[in-house]
Amino acid sequence: MNVDDALAQARTLQQVGQISEAIRLIEQATRTVPNSFEAWLELSTLLESQQRKREAINAHERALTLQPVTKGGWQQKAQMLRDLHRYEEALEAFKHVVELTPHSDTLGLATTWHNIGGVLDSLQRYLEALTAYDNALTILPGMFFTWANNGNTLMRLQRPAEALVAYEQALKMTDQFASLWTGKGTALLLLNRFAEGVIALDRAIEIDQNDAIAWGNKAYALQRLGRAAEAREAQRRADALKR
Repeated sequence: MNVDDALAQARTLQQVGQISEAIRLIEQATRTVPNSFEAWLELSTLLESQQRKREAINAHERALTLQPVTKGGWQQKAQMLRDLHRYEEALEAFKHVVELTPHSDTLGLATTWHNIGGVLDSLQRYLEALTAYDNALTILPGMFFTWANNGNTLMRLQRPAEALVAYEQALKMTDQFASLWTGKGTALLLLNRFAEGVIALDRAIEIDQNDAIAWGNKAYALQRLGRAAEAREAQRRADALKR
């Protein structure tokens, strides 16, 4: 059986849920034709679908030795490395994706810079993460999830005024995520704007009544506002959710 036939048969097996058999078939193909980029890439994809991530990375690296200048190949490798918490390697792989993405692909470029920012956040390289998020937003300003991450990173750097601006930008695009309202409310508390903070945190709780951070921060704000009974109730709710 040649590689094309093996790939076609493996995809048929996938459709009927016989993933293990598909993997066995493609492994046999890689032994028969070890220089087949398509076979190694398919094997990587199949292994990843079964959460066999380390084996998937090994197969993927073999594919990239055969066809190294493939944007999709580097992107898949970067995502797998990130999922394995191998952040330094993921960062290098995402940089390859940037190099291989045409300037006309604004969504692709902005998304990759967003992903780079996330990896740098995981490495606690927060200033570099902000630069990556800024790159993404310069290319595509309408990415609310990048504004949200930007806000989260600014909060880690104890820059609540700038974080508030980022959360408000995200909320202009969508106001249906509790985490955005919690972020905004928390930034307001750090700026001693407690009444406004309670309003934002109430909106977070409206969306997600199980947001323990929102309840806890609301309790603190109410205490600062002298509303002790309400503060105790909010803290009780926060404590119950943390158990």
